[in-house]
Amino acid sequence: MEKKRTIRMTCVTPDEAARLNAIRMAAEQEFPPRRELRSLADQLRDAIRESGLTHYALAKRAGTTPTVIDKFMDGKDVRLETADRLAHALRLQLQSET
Repeated sequence: MEKKRTIRMTCVTPDEAARLNAIRMAAEQEFPPRRELRSLADQLRDAIRESGLTHYALAKRAGTTPTVIDKFMDGKDVRLETADRLAHALRLQLQSET
């Protein structure tokens, strides 16, 4: 079932609109929008696709099975240890962003 969206419309004067716009711009300067962070899994999946390695070859390098990689590429999660081994096999390093 689709949720209904409620849209509220208000009338503002040009002066109010300018004041609200100035407030919004000041807030964006003080608190810049965070850049979109892609998940570790998505980044790792992209790296696997770009590597050109077969799942078998990557699994052999990473010390896992092609089935684990197949499931991961289909959207299943893997343990952090496995993700680290995959990254290492792709000559990548996992880093935490704070």
